[in-house]
Amino acid sequence: MSILDMARVFYDNPVASPASVYAFFESVNMLPAEVLDADGEEMELKECSLPCGNIPGWRYDGMHELEWVSADGETTSWRRDPFFLMCPRTGIHQYLQLIWCFTESKTLEETYRLTGVRHNQTIQKIWRFCAQKISERCAQYWTNFERIGSRPGENTIEMDEAMLRSTKTRFVDRDPVWIVGARCKEYPDRWAVRIVGNDRTGPNLADFCLTFCEARNTITVNTDGWPGYSWVNQIYIHGVCNHKYRLLNRTGGVEINAIEGLWGEMKNVARKLPGGIAKTNHVFLVDYFTWTKAILPENNARTRFYGLLDMLSA
Repeated sequence: MSILDMARVFYDNPVASPASVYAFFESVNMLPAEVLDADGEEMELKECSLPCGNIPGWRYDGMHELEWVSADGETTSWRRDPFFLMCPRTGIHQYLQLIWCFTESKTLEETYRLTGVRHNQTIQKIWRFCAQKISERCAQYWTNFERIGSRPGENTIEMDEAMLRSTKTRFVDRDPVWIVGARCKEYPDRWAVRIVGNDRTGPNLADFCLTFCEARNTITVNTDGWPGYSWVNQIYIHGVCNHKYRLLNRTGGVEINAIEGLWGEMKNVARKLPGGIAKTNHVFLVDYFTWTKAILPENNARTRFYGLLDMLSA
């Protein structure tokens, strides 16, 4: 069993009794060894104030190595997981606290106060590793994505683009960053997105659609009438709702409110990205949004904490 698997005890039992903790260690044949300093004296250990800590026997001062002794007397360091070798002077509680702060979108100032870690490079190094794991998981998700429209009942797809970066005065010398998305009207939990930079031409939009949507002439694709969708008529039934005039096409009842709602949810995520990630990091914004909304079964603190531990221990 990985030490990251054992970390669940920190989150589920913040006030667990010593007896229950030792019973858990005995069940996996790993008992905490006596923690002594260089002079052989018992160390003064700190309490942990976060929900992923404060278990007797696991408290750690962040400076000395804490080890466990197996049933046959073999001593094993908790740093046997490669993730814990990144910062040798960071304790196990601090690692778990930093993961918790990352999933809770804590600022650097809040993280300094909660974890006691004073080195910005240490925090950023662990947080960047967490972000990298999320991006890798999202890449795997999109590779194995089941096309929208391939399931029964998925008959209407809404497509739209949204700007991720403003083009106001201070950004006037930069190209805007656009994201294109598709969402099933009948089943809104079926959606796909991709960053297209400043290229909203027909070939780029068609490549996105044919990658993530089933190509079938019985499927209706609703758009906002952007010229880049001129190819839709050749493959799908094309419904147009020109937002320049109204949000609903009164003639055919065409609307793209489902995909517009997805952009609203993404903007809420962008307002508070985790781990001090800059809002201009558009790639990670999309990855984090995909991870929390499409990959995790629920988007709450516990699920995010467990989900990240699972990826780190994989």
